[in-house]
Amino acid sequence: AMTHDEQKYPNPDEFKPERFLHEDGSLTSDTMPLDFGWGRRTFLATFSVLKTLDEHGEGSRLFRRSLLVS
Repeated sequence: AMTHDEQKYPNPDEFKPERFLHEDGSLTSDTMPLDFGWGRRTFLATFSVLKTLDEHGEGSRLFRRSLLVS
């Protein structure tokens, strides 16, 4: 993984959020580029995203009522 460089992040498998903080609690200016991964990209259209069907072959609704909060 990108953040498993032991020279930059000692003990990379440990959860240590303090790596990114100065002693006064402010964020460090870590410049490790994590915006885009180095790995393979996955395109959502490669998956079949369909409604599940009930015993009568009708598409089921996941939610009867919903609330969208943005």
